[in-house]
Amino acid sequence: MRKFGPWGSGIMALGLALSVAACGGSTAPASSPSRPVAPSSAAGHSNSPYVVHVVLGLTGQAATLAQAEKTSLELFVKRYNQQGGLDGHPVQLSIQDDENNPKVSVPLMQQLFAQHVPFVIGPTLGETAAPDAAIFAQGPTVEYALTPAFPPPAFGSYVFSAAMSFGSAAQATLNYIESKGWTQVAFLNSTDTTGKTADMAFQAALKLPQYQNLHVVQWQHFSVNAVSVATQMSVIAQAHPQVLVSFATGTPLGLVLQGIANTGFKAPVITDDGNMTYAEFDQFHDIPPGGLYVASGAWNAASVLPPGPEKTADETFLQTMQAGHVRPDLGDAIPWDVITLLLDAVKHYGLNATGAQIHQYIEQLTNFPGAMGVFDFTRNTPDARQRGLSTSSAFIYQWMPQQQQWVPVSKAGGAALSPQG
Repeated sequence: MRKFGPWGSGIMALGLALSVAACGGSTAPASSPSRPVAPSSAAGHSNSPYVVHVVLGLTGQAATLAQAEKTSLELFVKRYNQQGGLDGHPVQLSIQDDENNPKVSVPLMQQLFAQHVPFVIGPTLGETAAPDAAIFAQGPTVEYALTPAFPPPAFGSYVFSAAMSFGSAAQATLNYIESKGWTQVAFLNSTDTTGKTADMAFQAALKLPQYQNLHVVQWQHFSVNAVSVATQMSVIAQAHPQVLVSFATGTPLGLVLQGIANTGFKAPVITDDGNMTYAEFDQFHDIPPGGLYVASGAWNAASVLPPGPEKTADETFLQTMQAGHVRPDLGDAIPWDVITLLLDAVKHYGLNATGAQIHQYIEQLTNFPGAMGVFDFTRNTPDARQRGLSTSSAFIYQWMPQQQQWVPVSKAGGAALSPQG
C-alpha cells in the first residue's frame, strides 16, 4: 500500500504557500478538444503542456456547481504551474461542456476514450456519470467522475467517484437524525439518477439495526421537470414528520423549497451536498423555518476537526481558496482532491504515465489527506469502493442565512454536536 504523511505528496507538490493569484487556466473550445501532449515529445520540449481533459455540465441543471468546479481547477492549475508544473511542463486544462445531458456527454467521453487519453475528469452529475461510466469501466482510460450520485463502480474498475457515496451520506444523515431524537422521517426525492441513488442508499441504510427506532411516515417523489411539488408536500405535511430528507440537486431543490414555503412546513430539511454552492444558495430565499442541512465531506469542518493531517489539509484548502479571492464551497473542494490525486500519480510515473499505471496508483493509495477527508482506496466496502472516503469522513452542515455560510453541526460520522433538540 502507498502511504503518505500529513500533506500527501500531491499536496506537497503545490508548495502550499498561501499567496495565491487570481483564477487562471486554459479552456479549449468544445468543438475542437485538444489531444493530450505525447509524453515522449513533452520530455524533449520544456515548454510543451501536459493537457488534462475535463468534462463539466457548465450549462443545464447544475451549472452553478460545474462553474465552481471549473474555477477550482483553474485556480489549482495556475498555482501548480507557478510551483514549477509537472516535471517542468505546464499543466493545461481542456474543459468541455456536456450541458448535464447524457446525449451530449456520452459522445464527448467516447471521443476522449478513442484518443487514448490517460484520464478524464468529470462529469458533474450522476445523470451523465452513469452512462459515461460504461465507456471507461474496463480501461485503459481512467475516469474520475465529480459526483457520488450514481451506482458505485465495481472494485477494480477504471471509474472512480469523487466525494463520499450516497450510502455514506445516508448513514451520516440518519446518524444525525437519530442523535437529535427525531423518529418520524419523510422523504421527497427527485426521480432522476440523484434521487434514485438516494432512494437505494436510504432504503439500505434503514435496514441497519441502529436505525430501528426511525419510522418513515411518507416517501414521495417528483420529476425534475415538474413545475410544483404542492401535492407531495401536502401529503407529507399531513403525516407530521419531524424531519424531511430531500435529495435533489440544483434547480429541483429550489422547487422543493418553494413547495415547503407554500405549505407552511416547519420541520428541518436535509439535502444532498450537490447543492452546496454559494451561487445556488444565493438564489434561494425560501429557507425552511426548521433549518436547511446538508450531508457532506470534511472540506468545511476544520473548526470541529482535531489537530492532525486531516485538519491541516482542510485548512490548507480553505486558506488557499480564500487567498485566491474565492469563497470556497463544495464545487471547489471536489475537483481539488481529484486533480491532486491524478497529477500525483502522473508525477510518480512520469509524463508517459498510462491509464493503467494511474489506475494502479490510485487503487493502492491509502492515508492520503485531502479537503474532503482522508482517502483510502484499498477498502472494498459499498460506501468506500472506488471513492476512498467513507461515513467516517461525513459531516452534517447547517446553512446559516445571516452568516451566509455552512456551519458544521455534527461530529465526523454525523452524530450531532448538540443532541436531542
